[in-house]
Amino acid sequence: MKRFSIRGKKLNRKKQVVIGGIVLLLFFGFFLIKNLLAVEYPLIVDGKGITQEEIRFHNHDIDRAIRSRVIFNWASKEGLADEFSYETFQKSLKTENKERKEIKQKGEPLYGPVEFTPMQYYKRQLGEYERSLKDHMMKRVEKKELYEFYKTHQENFKEVDTVCAEYTVRQDGREIYKESVILDKNNIRAKMEFDEEFVNRLLLLEEGGKVIWSTAQGEEKELYCTSREDGGYLSYEEVSGAVLEQCIANKFEVELQKRISESNVWNFMKK
Repeated sequence: MKRFSIRGKKLNRKKQVVIGGIVLLLFFGFFLIKNLLAVEYPLIVDGKGITQEEIRFHNHDIDRAIRSRVIFNWASKEGLADEFSYETFQKSLKTENKERKEIKQKGEPLYGPVEFTPMQYYKRQLGEYERSLKDHMMKRVEKKELYEFYKTHQENFKEVDTVCAEYTVRQDGREIYKESVILDKNNIRAKMEFDEEFVNRLLLLEEGGKVIWSTAQGEEKELYCTSREDGGYLSYEEVSGAVLEQCIANKFEVELQKRISESNVWNFMKK
């Protein structure tokens, strides 16, 4: 014959009530903490909070805010910069502006504004963190990798083509000016400084091609390409500096996107 203990049943009920109470406390506690965090940090990236002010620096673009915080966190992990927080940022801004005002008062040379706005200083710090990461990558890249980048991106290191064209100006259907023009590596910089739009039109022409446009003065201008000679590619030695910059910029972006995709993001922003 089975016997049931009333006392045992009461103890079990008490345990169930206690356990249920603990679960409810944990449940409500979680949402309370979540809501408190959301007030101070609408975004959290890898455990680091992003304030509403930082999001405003990015015109409320969440992706850009996350990108910036990943850069800050990355530089800190590499030991290249102190850990970023909005509190330390504000203190640093205050100190920077105080020092700049003192330099101005002493009449010493001062580069940049006398006083940074929070957005200006934020962008400056972000640029410094990014530059430190790229400098760090430059120290570790091998020449073999740079040369391979040069070989696979040679279109970025082309010499300027030699373009010959006939330039004609007409007004009311009557030719008022005509000349032959030559654009090459020796004069492109000077011509760009004088008339960038004209040079850009010329660079778009292939042999036998023509472009016509009108001016506010009622003139009709025409460029007719009589010949175009390929400028070839610059040697690695001539562009090694540019190769390094481009290669590192490419490596930086690839690594950054990888870190962004792997980051743990809590978004408390209202949809």
